[in-house]
Amino acid sequence: MRNSGIFVGNRFEQFFGKSAYAHLCVTDAMASDLRSNWGVSGKLIVLHDKAPRHFRRLDTAEIHK
Repeated sequence: MRNSGIFVGNRFEQFFGKSAYAHLCVTDAMASDLRSNWGVSGKLIVLHDKAPRHFRRLDTAEIHK
């Protein structure tokens, strides 16, 4: 059985999300899903979620400081 909070949240988003002026997405796939599966008609703006250039992978010594 689905969680009732998730069910209510989905229904809320489906009802009120369609009337929003704009929608922010982090991927093109998310924007496409909102258009096709959620019936969103407002402006869809894609802001790609990407780490800044100065971020880097830590080496083992830095992880264990």
